Amino acid sequence: MKQTLNTLLFILIANFTFAQNGTLRGKIYDDATNEICVGAIVKAIGVNGGTISDFEGTYVFSLPPGTYTLTFKYIGLPEYKEYDIVILADKVTVRDVRIVGEVESVLTKGPIVVSGVRKTNTDAAILAEKKNSINAVDGVSAEASKRAGDSDAGQAVARVTGISVQGGKHVFVRGLGDRYTKTILNGMVIPGLDPDKNAVQMDIFPTNVLDNIMVYKTFTPDLPGDFAGGLVDISTKAFPSKKSRSFSASLGYNPTMHLNKDYITYKGSSTDFLAFDNGDRALPISRSIDLTKNQYDPSANNPELTTITKKFSNNLATERKLNAPNTSLSFSQGDQFNKKNGNTLGYNLALNYSLQTEYYEEAIFSSYIKPQEIVQNELLRDKDLKGNMGNSTAAWSILAGGAYKKGNSKYSLSGFRTQNAESRSAFLRQEDYRENPNVQFRSNLEYTQRSVTNFMLSGKHVLDSGKWQLDWKLSPTFSSIDEPDMRLTAFELTDDINPKYAINEAVGAGVTRSFRNLQEQNYNARIDLEKTMKIAPKRVAKLKFGLLETYKARDYSILDYRIRIQSEGKFSWTGDPNELLADENIWTPAPLGVEDSGSYINGQRQLSNTYSATQNIAAAYIMHEYPFSERLNMIYGARLEQTRNHYTGQNQDGVRLRDSLLLNKTSILPSVNFIYKVTPKTNARFTYARTVARPSFKELSNAEIVDRISGRTFLGNDTLTQTSIDNIDLRYESFLKGGQLLSVSPFYKRFTDPIELVA
Repeated sequence: MKQTLNTLLFILIANFTFAQNGTLRGKIYDDATNEICVGAIVKAIGVNGGTISDFEGTYVFSLPPGTYTLTFKYIGLPEYKEYDIVILADKVTVRDVRIVGEVESVLTKGPIVVSGVRKTNTDAAILAEKKNSINAVDGVSAEASKRAGDSDAGQAVARVTGISVQGGKHVFVRGLGDRYTKTILNGMVIPGLDPDKNAVQMDIFPTNVLDNIMVYKTFTPDLPGDFAGGLVDISTKAFPSKKSRSFSASLGYNPTMHLNKDYITYKGSSTDFLAFDNGDRALPISRSIDLTKNQYDPSANNPELTTITKKFSNNLATERKLNAPNTSLSFSQGDQFNKKNGNTLGYNLALNYSLQTEYYEEAIFSSYIKPQEIVQNELLRDKDLKGNMGNSTAAWSILAGGAYKKGNSKYSLSGFRTQNAESRSAFLRQEDYRENPNVQFRSNLEYTQRSVTNFMLSGKHVLDSGKWQLDWKLSPTFSSIDEPDMRLTAFELTDDINPKYAINEAVGAGVTRSFRNLQEQNYNARIDLEKTMKIAPKRVAKLKFGLLETYKARDYSILDYRIRIQSEGKFSWTGDPNELLADENIWTPAPLGVEDSGSYINGQRQLSNTYSATQNIAAAYIMHEYPFSERLNMIYGARLEQTRNHYTGQNQDGVRLRDSLLLNKTSILPSVNFIYKVTPKTNARFTYARTVARPSFKELSNAEIVDRISGRTFLGNDTLTQTSIDNIDLRYESFLKGGQLLSVSPFYKRFTDPIELVA
């Protein structure tokens, strides 16, 4: 019995001692190469045993509470120590270190050790990435975005040198348009959300889910080949080194925009604040109904036309109401657990919500056109629009992910969903100056709902004692943009002394209702294999090659309807758009078959506004990084891309293409990069590379799409081919104190078969 009690007491003491231990966790890096240190030996002075960093350079040490001095040993680097590391019971202490080689201290006359936190979401990490990257690269960290108060990726990336952001959404790199900028998410291609643009809309990514944004300005074969200005890589958060939880809430107030009783808006749906329409704006009739048929003409005296017209919302006018300040909420939590068998499990969760409004009391839009006469250089004034405009944007996102590390392998699974909805209202005075000079009053009611859903399954495996590294990724992405019931009402002012208004489609004064929808699916897979070869004590060469496959499928449609007036001369409009579909003004069948007066719906699904398209890109690459010396590094290789685009659609003349192969192109994209370390803090770079720019689905088509808002018609071209671009880049960069960077980056680009929009 006594022996049993002693055994139980021993177990309780042992369990209590174990429970009181703290955990030391971190990563080890070689500061000179920015490489992780695999197999570094970590010991605490005065404590038996130790630990070894794994294939990601991560070490984990369980220690009793106290203050310790740690020693780190790694092949090729001097042993060094970290002092005054405090371990607390049941707590995780994170200490990431960067090892600096044999640098002699002026004070100690011996080797010194520099240590610091190295995370991908800090300013220091971004600076280290710029310094040691094989590409000319710039970027912005989550730390910098948070400090600046950025709410989305569009605001954050605008802080990068050489970047401009159009409309808060579309990125322009080095002054080149969206066609020449590529955006990827966690290294994988994602679809855009604008049928008129090639680039991804950056404002859909809240900064709460971001780790960093890197902008690659030069090409290497392991990157997608279809960019010339730059490649924007958005990295979302990974699980943290220790348990973390954060919550934030904020209010934003602008005296000219918020708590303004004159804020202009319109009655939408009850769920607009949740970033989706509850169906109030949905098309109220079947898409198959063709209202251009004779049976739906007033002359047919068909009562069904009245029924259909009354199904459409009669709300066409803007309204004034008090708007609230901007609001945002965010929550994040993450942790990792070290199992007794040495395996690690981690997770991360991030939620974000925001509701923002903007009000412009004197918004001005002007358009000018190029004259047809070649000798005339001055642009011609086309039209001016002036008035009030209000925007309301609701957005939410969720990021959830987990990772499991076992031995020399790591598996990760993540899911990301972001939804954004923007309601826009405007009441504008329009003056046309050219062919039919006139004055109109326009009421615009628009709503855009966007979403992106992305999943990623990835794996990382270190083989042959760290000589080989295998990475693979599978990532489907689903995106949509829905613009239901965009309403444009324009009255012509026919008498400005005694104001009189008329519907006159001859000058563009009419009423349109448009329903636009885009659905896109994107499937990505890639596998990369890298071999590390030590060719000298301080020089490591790398051979990297891989395979990639991307498949995209897009469905796009527009349904256009008009409100037309039977016997328009019988009405005396006051300029209030809501008059048009008031019950007393809607056309109704007349007795004895005599045509009556009134408003009615006319229009249909136009096949020239509808298309389906697919794109398949298969790629393979090989690249070699070879350091000729400790100062001179060369990276060279080539990428092979094979692209196939299929298209289904027809133009207004009825010419139909059915799953037609419009682009079938194989491209070899060579690249060579030289990096010369002038000093430990100064690099000189030279790059030559060939890249391509491909036409968008909409451009490589026979579509003829009318934009009812602008009045312009877009004509596709099914004979377009891709653009070939030769790039030469020079860059001289000096890393100064305080995290500052001074760089000079001249570049030259030659475009063969460029694609441009022409009038």
